Amino acid sequence: MIHNLNKKRNHVIQMFDSIKRNVSSEAINESGLVDIVDKLRSSSFRIALVAPFSAGKSTFVNALIGKDLLSMDVLAETAAITKLKYGKQKRIEVKYRDGQSELFPQSASQVSTEDQLKAFLKSKTTVNRETAGETARVEETVESVNVYWDLDLCKGGLEIVDTPGLFARHSEHDQITTKILPSVDAILFIIEPDNVGESNFLNVITDYVENAKNSSLDTDGKHIFFIINKVDKFTEKEILNAREELYRVVSPLLKSPQILAVSSYFAMKARMFDNGSLSLNDLKRDQHISFVDEEGFVVSGRQITENDIGTIHTIGRMGVIEKELSAFFEHKISRMVNESIESLAALCAREIRDSVELVQLLKKRIGQKEGEYEKKLKALRTNFQELTRVLKTEVEHDAIQTLVGTSTGQSKIEEVIEEVKSSATPKLAKELRADLYVSWKAKREELTEHNSEQILDQFLENLLLKLQTKKKSLIRTSFRSLEKQYERFTEGLLGRFSQFEENVNKTFSAELNLTALSGQSAFFQKEQLLFQVRNDIEELFSATSYDIRSDLKERLKNLKEDNTYLVNASGFFNAIKALFGKAEKVSVFDMESFQLSLDELVYQIIADAEEEIRIDANAISTEINNRIISVNEKYQGHILKRIEHYQGWRERNIQNLLNELKGEKGKVLNIVAERERSIQSLEKLIKQVKEFYEEEFIEKGEAVYAI
Repeated sequence: MIHNLNKKRNHVIQMFDSIKRNVSSEAINESGLVDIVDKLRSSSFRIALVAPFSAGKSTFVNALIGKDLLSMDVLAETAAITKLKYGKQKRIEVKYRDGQSELFPQSASQVSTEDQLKAFLKSKTTVNRETAGETARVEETVESVNVYWDLDLCKGGLEIVDTPGLFARHSEHDQITTKILPSVDAILFIIEPDNVGESNFLNVITDYVENAKNSSLDTDGKHIFFIINKVDKFTEKEILNAREELYRVVSPLLKSPQILAVSSYFAMKARMFDNGSLSLNDLKRDQHISFVDEEGFVVSGRQITENDIGTIHTIGRMGVIEKELSAFFEHKISRMVNESIESLAALCAREIRDSVELVQLLKKRIGQKEGEYEKKLKALRTNFQELTRVLKTEVEHDAIQTLVGTSTGQSKIEEVIEEVKSSATPKLAKELRADLYVSWKAKREELTEHNSEQILDQFLENLLLKLQTKKKSLIRTSFRSLEKQYERFTEGLLGRFSQFEENVNKTFSAELNLTALSGQSAFFQKEQLLFQVRNDIEELFSATSYDIRSDLKERLKNLKEDNTYLVNASGFFNAIKALFGKAEKVSVFDMESFQLSLDELVYQIIADAEEEIRIDANAISTEINNRIISVNEKYQGHILKRIEHYQGWRERNIQNLLNELKGEKGKVLNIVAERERSIQSLEKLIKQVKEFYEEEFIEKGEAVYAI
């Protein structure tokens, strides 16, 4: 199903190549099509898989790709970001935190078996809690791992990003996972049905979901999917209850939560059978493959036949997952495809306009005095150059006010960032304080002398996640507001451009006594002008992240020591010893005093977290202001370049007219006939572009812009 997206993308690229053969290279460069089509050509889809430990994430990946690639050992916990990409040669690339890298196999000439590759991958990406030591932990040494495999699903740029688990035994895992989320296109939370009923899961999952939502500039959260896994191990009622409970928990955060149910194991086995990796006898020997047929009989072992493969696929439901992902990515890529189509059509329309004007002029030239139109064209060129100079001056003035700012005040872009900081920060700090008080109240009830470190660790992990989520929310709100400001600025510019082009067209037609041509040249289109700035904003958003660190282990240790007292041990003989100062001492832990002291510590931590929000709000605003300078410069340059391209097109058009008018009158009809054939060819191309657009987007209700 992902392949359909590649076909659609390739179709647009082929149309672009076809148009390149019919128009000049100058026109291609001026259209801005090269950047748009290059972006479309290189576009990729990245899916991040996120799950609590033992939820079956590795099995899900194996089911998705139809290969037994990732380790499904119940003790193997993912410890590093692992990216699955397409590659003709199967190989693994390890990137270490010290900047070094390692390839396995080391060269293309070396041959490694799949088992050797899988063993190497497991050694670099997982933590085995039975054998792992603290001296060379994966989290501390490995940055990421790229797995190149000849996977059909990954052809065309799809990447599958396997992340360390949520609720992990190792606190770094959560931080690694949440940091990668802004750089992916879709996030899949993989959950076991019985996870949903756990109080700890319900208390924390909303923070993870909110963090994932704030990791994207999309407003509807459509990039988030919930996959209830292992449905083969639970009853329909249990699955339904889990779905309803999950919906209840996440629906306040997401308008329409996308919740799907699968059996990764069944899907993996069925797909491996389809691609020849498993035989029917392998399935019969698999004690985990057991299901109820349509007549209500249990089917397993020797009873499994080839006719049952369809049922195993149905239980697996991986096709449903792929269909939903495909629909999401199709919607995501439609903006680029649609923008390419618009630009293709606009380029053809401009070339047609050139030819129509020339044909009109050549036909009118017959019977006219020699040199009459040449004088008018030269005068028009001078007039046009002056109009363009005025337009550039006005646009530069607008850009200074909105993007750059003056010596007497901030730019509108800076004002937007400051306004977001001023309005959002107090609200986020208040929400954080309220959430943390509720969280600590629940944790305090579980507190004992022996679990205090664990309880505080859990609270701190929750605090760090909430703190990171609030910061991401501030960053996201800032960038969303910036997008709106750029759109308002662009709409204002379009008013200037529209009036300018209308004046140029009217003057051109009136002076040359031509029939006025309706419509504009499409050099100044809102979506085309915003295309690059949106990409730059998305890249900046992904890059703007903040590491959060907190060291409270030592403070907790000191707190315990302060609340532990030595007293005389009980007993008659010890009482006698006490008379001589020789009594044996035992430590007594003052739980009540410890709880009160811990409350004070936690309340101070909460206050520190609030203050960190306020401090980081300033840092975030400063950082965005610094980073946005390059975006503003590029956008201002892009706008001026569009004006220069329009000027170049018009002046080239005038020069072409002058060149054609110098020819012999007897050849005019030949030139006219040639241009009219060119018009027919370009009109045919426009028809193909629009038919493709209507077939692929209008009928499916996926149109983003209208041609």
